[in-house]
Amino acid sequence: MNSHLTGPAASLFALENRQQLERSFKEFAARPENKPLLEQHQQQEVAAAVELQEQQQLALLQQQVSELDPADAKLLAPVLRSPVLRQLLVSLARDAAAAEAAAAPTAGRGNAATAASGGGLQAWLHNPRVLALLREAARALRAGRLSEQQLAAALSQQARAEQQGQAAGGSEPQAAPNQVLLPSTLLVEALNEHLSERHTGNKAYKQQQWAAALQHYQRALAVVNFVVGRSADEQAEVTANKAAVLLNIAAVHMAQQEWGAAVACCDEALACQAGEEAALKAWLRRSKANLGRHEYEAALQDLEKAQQLEPWHEDIPDLRTAVLHAQRAAAASTDKQLAAKMLRLAS
Repeated sequence: MNSHLTGPAASLFALENRQQLERSFKEFAARPENKPLLEQHQQQEVAAAVELQEQQQLALLQQQVSELDPADAKLLAPVLRSPVLRQLLVSLARDAAAAEAAAAPTAGRGNAATAASGGGLQAWLHNPRVLALLREAARALRAGRLSEQQLAAALSQQARAEQQGQAAGGSEPQAAPNQVLLPSTLLVEALNEHLSERHTGNKAYKQQQWAAALQHYQRALAVVNFVVGRSADEQAEVTANKAAVLLNIAAVHMAQQEWGAAVACCDEALACQAGEEAALKAWLRRSKANLGRHEYEAALQDLEKAQQLEPWHEDIPDLRTAVLHAQRAAAASTDKQLAAKMLRLAS
């Protein structure tokens, strides 16, 4: 159905009249005395747009929370009381959804539907350490150890550091989509939680409670996999703790003669490049694991690496003797088997 303007309205929207209105507005805007009024109007428009965006994001967050498991939603309640943490949750959900979309670009609308239905937020909350750290931030706010302004400033500084790092070629520590760059106060609390889990794991290990020890070590690993330090020194501390707990996990695997898993953990610890002390422990532990796998040459090569770092380490001579003895025994066994086979063929 077509409709047509008639009378004064038609005259107002005629082409020549629209052009006249545009010229009049440009002349009005060009007058210096009208500049403050225009700036005020622009500021009001920007503020209204920001408020609308925040309302839309809050509505999306509320929808996502409503579709969480009731127990998770209840645990999240203290976090939602903080405006800054609510905004952080929105960012986390958005980042997770963006990561999902990048991982599966052909899914298109499916990824958008997942984010809208709470999938982005659930992707973070699947790791209980994320929820624990958010709740710890909420406790710090309630206890007065951290103010909303301080947390907001820290997050703003983080965003600026990321932008500067990207402009400088990534010289600053960067958080992956499944990680978060924490302010110093929260990073210390996260590492304290990590150490608490490791200490509990150490007690279980000494009591030969391998399953319990592994569970606590894996929780500790989840913390350091999740957090990123804002400075190089802070990130070095995170990396050192990650290497240490990986070697703890390797020890549990070795105690259960799971040699391949132990070697893999030692490989990860070495990849952390957490310093000579951690590297020495990793080479020695991997040598023992390779001995358990009957990979004698690999075990000897690991010992050579360890000796380069600490030539007089007391464990190296005994371990090398054990490797060489096992290697000779394996060779002798192979020779006997070969001789027996040749005799059977000759008879």
